[in-house]
This record gives sequence, structure tokens and C-alpha cells, in this order.
Amino acid sequence: MFLMGSTALAQTACPQGVPPGDPRCGPSPSWHQGQTTPEESAAPRVIVRERFQVWEDRFGAIARGPEGPAGMSEGQRSEEDARIAAVADCISKGGDPNGCRNIVFEYASGCAVVAWGGGFEQFASGPDQKDNADRAVRRCQERSGTACRVVYSGCSRPVDVGFCPKGIRPPHPSCGPPKR
Repeated sequence: MFLMGSTALAQTACPQGVPPGDPRCGPSPSWHQGQTTPEESAAPRVIVRERFQVWEDRFGAIARGPEGPAGMSEGQRSEEDARIAAVADCISKGGDPNGCRNIVFEYASGCAVVAWGGGFEQFASGPDQKDNADRAVRRCQERSGTACRVVYSGCSRPVDVGFCPKGIRPPHPSCGPPKR
């Protein structure tokens, strides 16, 4: 972002009655006297760059077939990567490869909790893991009429990828590293 004012910063010599900035104006006569060249007498241009912290979302998913284990993924760079990782985790735990393709829950840049009890499961997601757990257990108990417990809790927090000028995303030469 360039910041430029409407008033001239360097002196100019203008004919009487001609405002500064008019094409009929010339440089100030002071540069003819050996003081400076017109380029040196001009005030330096001020460049102001607003920089904004850039965060990348991270994704998680839960996959489960009708019978068998559930697969989870956390911290993936895309929704698709989260789904693929959850299916792979389900299969690695002995789940049916076709059944494991059932994605039962997805979340982004936050935390997820699964509560289970009385044959019911309840999912909750949001920024705070404890609030998610309380909400999932409460809703599970309301549905099942029995005690429920947390069987999974995980987070996919956004990642600080640096600072960039407004409208620019990394990687870009005008972006800086994240604060550590």
C-alpha cells in the first residue's frame, strides 16, 4: 500500500498565478546553485505496508463403517486430506475398506468430541475442548437416557503461516515468517 499526499513535498518554481503541481511549473531554482539535484531535493517517498497475520485452517474427520472401528484424523491441510486420513485410520484398525468410507463427522480449525452411551453417539465441535465434551455428554445422555462418556477428543487448530500485506497469501516475497 503506498501512501501519497495531495500536497507537493518538494519546492517548485511556478509562474505567477500558476498553482504548484501544474505542468508549467519547474524545479526550485535552489538546485541550480550547486546545492542538490532535483532528485535529491525531493522528499523521500513514504511506503506504508499494513501487514496482516495469516492463518491456515486445519481439518479433521471421523470415518466409521456400520460395524467396527472408527478412524480419526486431525490437523490436515484440506477437508479432502482429512477424509482420506480418517478412512485410512479406520481401515488400519481393521475396519471394512468399503464401510470405512462413511465420513460421520468433519470439523475445521477447532476441536471435536464424541460421547457414547446407551447405543447413542453424540458429536460436538468448537474452539474449546472442555465445552465440547460437556455439550456432547449432556446431549448424549438426553438422547440415550443413560450415562455417556467421551470416547474421542481431538483438535485441528489453525496454523500461523506468517504476515502478509492485505490481499496477499503466502508464499509470496512480501510475506514475512510467523512470529515464534
